[in-house]
Amino acid sequence: AFGARAEMLLGARRNLFANAAAGRLLAFGSCFAVNIGRVLREKGCSVFTMVIAEDVNSPFNNDQLLRRIFCGEESNVSQELQAVSGLDFSSLKSEFQRASDIIFTLGNIFHLELDGTPTLYAGRRTALVEESIDETVRHIESIFGLLQAHTNARILASISPVPIFGYRGDGFASVEEADCVSKSQLRTALHAVLKSFPEIRYIPTFEIFRWLPAHQSFSTFGTDDGNARHIGQALLKKVLGSIAGS
Repeated sequence: AFGARAEMLLGARRNLFANAAAGRLLAFGSCFAVNIGRVLREKGCSVFTMVIAEDVNSPFNNDQLLRRIFCGEESNVSQELQAVSGLDFSSLKSEFQRASDIIFTLGNIFHLELDGTPTLYAGRRTALVEESIDETVRHIESIFGLLQAHTNARILASISPVPIFGYRGDGFASVEEADCVSKSQLRTALHAVLKSFPEIRYIPTFEIFRWLPAHQSFSTFGTDDGNARHIGQALLKKVLGSIAGS
């Protein structure tokens, strides 16, 4: 039952990478990007994966990162990313420009600030900032605009089905509430933005792994290791294999 419903949700998004072996895929965003990259490598594709930790994978932070890569605009976020991960922005720019396909995965709507300055480091004086829906829309628009202006790649967007980790501030009663608001806002904003970018394809992995289980009698998370944030590998491989055309 899961397979048939997932195939229905994918629709024309099946076999997106059936002919990708001759190209170069770049996947960036949350750890979910690693999964599609792994499936495509097994299929013989050339893949470059740039992982951004789930908890800092917000439209705001991604916008800051791409502005540094493509436009040379320094920010506290880009400097800290370089310090933490040793990023080579020149090499990253080259990877983006070599890509025939780019998969961008959104994670959450939060970023950190210290005395009004964006940061990646959580601390006692660090404030958690929640994006407004308008800010989320604006940052996604900027991300897509940068990718289109500086690459010749086909662009595909998705939302990570992996729940956010940890409590998200006084505005929410629980992490579950924060996760619901965050993912819903990302999906709503992306839906609005894609109307202005009809050439960008949406991959509904969020709906398949987070929404479909509510309509079907099967388990999605924690089936392999008991970790409620890990998607079962059999389901993951089945869905991503269908997208990859394997």
